[in-house]
Amino acid sequence: MLIWAYGAYTKFSVILHDKKNDIQYEVHLIANQGKCVNLIIPINSAGTCNGGIPPKKIQINFDKVLNKSLPSGITLSGHFSLKRLQWSSMDTTNIEIHNFKVNWKVPPS
Repeated sequence: MLIWAYGAYTKFSVILHDKKNDIQYEVHLIANQGKCVNLIIPINSAGTCNGGIPPKKIQINFDKVLNKSLPSGITLSGHFSLKRLQWSSMDTTNIEIHNFKVNWKVPPS
């Protein structure tokens, strides 16, 4: 399970499977960031927007630069989870788990 937080933790990798050829690949993903006033904060992070509530939605993108070595045209699938602590009190008893299912056709390079 991956922990969603600030900075470098918004980029991560997961293992996805090409079931047709029975091969697995490491795929690099990026958690989108939202803009709040003049600050850039990861969506669904512990950051707050001047006491406001950050956006509730999360968007995950594929890292175009790091995924260049993947064979084009194959379909990759799999599951992964992101864990989010409820800050600012760092209350570890209040944890959200976000589950994702991926089915992605690798575009031509």
